[in-house]
Amino acid sequence: ESLTLAWSGSDDASGIDQYEYAWGTTAGANDIVAWSATNEQSAETTGLSLQDGSMYYGSVRGTDIVGNQSATLTGDGITIDASPPTGGTVIDGDSIDIDFTSSTTTLTASWSGFTDAGSGIGEYKYAIGTEPGGTQNVYWLSVGTDSSVTNSGLTLISGITYYVSVKATDNLGNEGNFVATNGITIDTQPPSAGTINDGEEEDLDFTVSTNTLSGNWTGFSDGLSGIAFYEYAIDTIAGGADLVGWTSTGLDSSFTENELSLDNGQSYYITVRATDVAGNVCDPVSSDGITVDWEFPVIDYIYEGNTTSDNDFQNDTETLILAWGLENSAISVSHYEYAVGPWAGGSETV
Repeated sequence: ESLTLAWSGSDDASGIDQYEYAWGTTAGANDIVAWSATNEQSAETTGLSLQDGSMYYGSVRGTDIVGNQSATLTGDGITIDASPPTGGTVIDGDSIDIDFTSSTTTLTASWSGFTDAGSGIGEYKYAIGTEPGGTQNVYWLSVGTDSSVTNSGLTLISGITYYVSVKATDNLGNEGNFVATNGITIDTQPPSAGTINDGEEEDLDFTVSTNTLSGNWTGFSDGLSGIAFYEYAIDTIAGGADLVGWTSTGLDSSFTENELSLDNGQSYYITVRATDVAGNVCDPVSSDGITVDWEFPVIDYIYEGNTTSDNDFQNDTETLILAWGLENSAISVSHYEYAVGPWAGGSETV
């Protein structure tokens, strides 16, 4: 609605009688403000109807006391910028948008795509609250022309979603509307642990393999951000990770390691932990162990008719007694089988 023009001039002979000024849409033109006389070296014209984004040129000429008129001097133009910047996109995090964090003191946000076709963006301001545009945690603060901010002096509550809002102001003070993130939720609770089985399905206590161990698990859960990945480790002690260090399975709930070197008679333990999307890690949980047994049992002796010595004859025609013992008695036996027949190795009778 207004234009202001200022200038300086002099005349060493008779002196300046008056100045004239004008405004136009081209250099030297007077189609906006007609030539107007003044004895001052500045002039403000009000009541105009100027177009946003248009350029206007101010011109001045002077006349001395004896009537000599100077050449017209025109400025380089001024552009009307009455429009605020256009909003862009704001995300939680540095470079990719995140939905959860385990921190109760720190939030980071970054933004892009804010533009101003006129005077250009002069500064950004941000705020933090529990709703888009909210300022419950941080009232509007300037970050200059930076396109990211990290505030590490916050007091945040687990389970609450917070929003970082950003607005841009151009170099003439026009302030744009805020643009908010889609929210980031505080999650300080680790996942709940489940149960670990040795083997591919049901829990096993023994294996005959010298190089392969498998494990599977169920019952892990996370009620807020959700489980991001599982890790397993293997050792000869529960909770250890010396034989196989912590290895991620993503979201798979089983694994098989087939390039191990397992010792006969040794028990091995599988330990699993879960990490949620916010980075919280549950306490590791171990299986009850699986023992390697690749040595076959060997029968050392068999007694017929008695449990303590071998008999060659008996007078009982209805009962037979068998007793036996292992050569390698340290082996854990699952079960025995026996048979009775009229010749060695036979099984016709029992």
